[in-house]
Amino acid sequence: AAAAAAARNDAEEDGDDVIVLDDSQPVVVVAVVQPPRAAVDRVPAHPQPRLMGRCGQQQVRRLLQFWVEQCEPTVEAAQTILRYLEALLRAKQADVAADTLRLLCRLCLQRSDVWEDACVYVYQEIQDVINRLYPGCTMLL
Repeated sequence: AAAAAAARNDAEEDGDDVIVLDDSQPVVVVAVVQPPRAAVDRVPAHPQPRLMGRCGQQQVRRLLQFWVEQCEPTVEAAQTILRYLEALLRAKQADVAADTLRLLCRLCLQRSDVWEDACVYVYQEIQDVINRLYPGCTMLL
């Protein structure tokens, strides 16, 4: 019993948690290892959504500007943008999704008829996604 008490005192002085099963059992010392707080803070709750390998509003903005200014709209491009917006919504970044959709619509309207149908398609489809994820909600521009 004296050895168990000494082991318990040593463990408590070291900052370990001590569990004593009963007086006749040896002391079981459990050390809880936690990552440093800074490491926990750096890990995002959701991975950052990416659009064609770009993440962050500035990189995505440049990509959208290039697409709309230099390329013809395709169904694949519209679906890629739609998947990106959906990923933002699933990652609880509705504000970023709304900003991205506003930018897309503004760029498409500047280009007039060429990208207008793609913008309307993305806008309508993202409304359906929002209704699935958050019933009764809509995204306003």
